[in-house]
Amino acid sequence: MKNNIKKLRIERNITQTQLTMMTGIPTATISGLETGKRDIANHEFKTILALAKALNVNIEDLVGE
Repeated sequence: MKNNIKKLRIERNITQTQLTMMTGIPTATISGLETGKRDIANHEFKTILALAKALNVNIEDLVGE
């Protein structure tokens, strides 16, 4: 499933390391989600919610096409 994590993160001038600190999600996981090596659909809802909150978007904007 495509996601907008990298686009949203860059628009907000946030590094992967900063996003890790904000969410507690490992940098390797964030990187994998951004590159498509990890499918966001396979992650727990709390992970998706943490990313949406940190990026100040709703879940639809995070996982939308």
